[in-house]
Formats: sequence, structure tokens, C-alpha cells
Amino acid sequence: GATLVYIDIDAVQKAGLLDLVASAKTVQDADYKSFVDATGFEYTRDLESVAASFTGSGNFFVVRGKFDWPRLRSYAQTHGGVCRDELCRTPGSEPGRWVSFWQMGAGWMALASSQSESAALDIAPRKFPAAAPDRPIWISVPPSALADMKPLPAGARSFASPLVLSERVVFSALGLREGFLYAQLTQREQYLDPLVEVAQLFGVPLARVPDFASALLPWTAMLFPCEPPAEKRLRVAVCALSDIAWRDHPDLRAEESFRRLLQFPFIGVEHAERVFIAAAIHARYVGKPDASWLSPAIDLLSPEARRRAQILGRAILLGYRVSGGAPGVLAGSRLIVKPDGLRLEVGKQGRAPDSEVVAERLKLLAGAIGVRRTEIVEIE
Repeated sequence: GATLVYIDIDAVQKAGLLDLVASAKTVQDADYKSFVDATGFEYTRDLESVAASFTGSGNFFVVRGKFDWPRLRSYAQTHGGVCRDELCRTPGSEPGRWVSFWQMGAGWMALASSQSESAALDIAPRKFPAAAPDRPIWISVPPSALADMKPLPAGARSFASPLVLSERVVFSALGLREGFLYAQLTQREQYLDPLVEVAQLFGVPLARVPDFASALLPWTAMLFPCEPPAEKRLRVAVCALSDIAWRDHPDLRAEESFRRLLQFPFIGVEHAERVFIAAAIHARYVGKPDASWLSPAIDLLSPEARRRAQILGRAILLGYRVSGGAPGVLAGSRLIVKPDGLRLEVGKQGRAPDSEVVAERLKLLAGAIGVRRTEIVEIE
């Protein structure tokens, strides 16, 4: 099977991804690069799109762009080649290899690098649909091309090995935040935090009380004075995700939510930050700090980050219990951390009907903070 590649140069250039494309196989084939250099054809300026097919018999391209045909024909003839009718061919950079091309139409070229002197003629216009793929970068790979893992980087081998049994594998770069999609966003949208947006989009609709996540933000902020922006965005994300597992069995909520968030496709987040989010939600569901399933991922967190995740998770756990999930009730309470203890001030609604459970969860939070004494005080 053939590896097929399509690149919309115009779209890629507008999205700021042209440097990535410059290192792609379609522009690094030795014969193709020699052809481009000798004719003065500047692909970043003159090339509009490329469709390529890489097979065992050769490399075939359909190129759309601006071409100086007399100069192209001169290139072929001055490099030991011949032009007859519309077809030109010239010896390639390797013995027994030929570069051939012909004008398919205004602004269209068929180009081939192969052992055949006239391989470009095998590229017939009828074989190419009028409509281009709906992705700026599109790659289709036969599984046989992935059979030999040795040339691949170590990180790519584990990714590619399960694909060998597939009938066909298609890659697309449409979803790159730094690329095509990002360029389509409004200026206001470009300033939004992708992590926070995804967390709210995923977590809030799953919550029993969607408004409770926003009520948790000022309530948990009491525990993190002078919080830097990088840590605040993680806290905002955790609050948005704080009720994702309420449908799960209570005995499974901590472990399953940790595993789920560890693998969730967040963007705009580093590995350690992902673990922080998962660990905080794990603590929110009464997960033990030394649970076996936390390793080895938890090792990515520093002791201070691990402590902060525990405090945040235990605070959210307490917040849900003391308020019954009611934002107004939560707003009527507050946490006060003292050198020798932790105080929870609540309205009368926050003390009923399970003050013993509230007291137990307050002790869990105090243990995460590192203080022993706790007290619950009713306020008017």
C-alpha cells in the first residue's frame, strides 16, 4: 500500500505551521529538493498545495502553485534530461532514478521520482478528485508501513505498534491548538485558558448542581492566600471537575476518577499539572494519600504540590457535605486556618442534619493542612 499525504500550504502558512511542514517528507525527498533548488521555485511563496503518494516503486506528487514552465523545461534539459511534448524527464540524484513532470493544467503539475523515466504520466487527472481533503494536513498510512519499528523514535513505537493490525491509519493536524484551529478563533477566544474551558465543558454538565463549581472558587480560595496564577488555574479546573463521579459506586469513585482524569484529553496542561488535578479529585472522593494506584504518576508531583492537592480535594469534600451541594449555604460558611488549628464557621443550615460527618471531614482537611485541633462554630 501507499502512504498518502496532503498539505494545504496556504492554510498551514496562515496558521503559522509552515516550519513544521518544511521538515516533512514531501519537501525533503532528495530529488524533489534538488528540483526545487535548481528552478528557483520557492515553495513558501509559490506552492499552494501538495498531494503525494509514497510507494515502493517511487514517489508521486500532484502540486498546485505558480510555475515558470519555460524555466522548468530548461532545468530538465540542462540536467541531462529531455522534454518531449508535455513530458520532461531528467536523471535523479541516485543512479537509476529519474525525475519526470508534466503540466496537468493551469497551475497544476504532476511530478514523480522513480526508476521509470516517464513515471509522471502514471499520474492521471481522472485519478484525483476535484475536491481537496477537508484537513490542512492529512496523512494516510498502510499498516505495513508501520511493521518495522526500528526506524521510529522510542516514544512512537508504543503508539504505532497497536496500529499494525489496522486496515488503514489516518492522521490529521486539524486539531492543533497552536495551528489551524487556533487561527480561526476570535481574539477573545484566543485569550481563554484551554484547560479551564475544557474542564468546565466536561465537568459542569455532569454535576448534580452545575452552579456549585463557581461557589467553590471563593470558598477554597481561603486556604490558598497569595496563590500564583499557575496554581489558581488548576484550582479552577479541579472545582469544575469536582462532581464528575457522583454516579459511580462510592467504593470506586476515588480510583476511577483518578485514572479517568489522568488519561483525559486536556490541552494546555503539563504532565505534572494533569496529575495534580487527578490527585485533588482523588482526595475529594476520600481517596487515601498512599493508595497503590497513585503510583507511579504521583511521583511527578513535588511534596508541596502533593500536599496542596490533598488540601484542595479535602476542602471540596467538606464543602459538598457542609452545604448539601447548595451554593447559597456554602456561601454562608467559611474556613479559617490558625497556627494551632482549623475553624469552620457555618450558618445553622450547615450544621444539620449530619454534623458528625461534617466534623469527620473537617478533621481530614486539618490533617492535610498539618494541624490537629478543629472546631465548628455556628454564626448568624
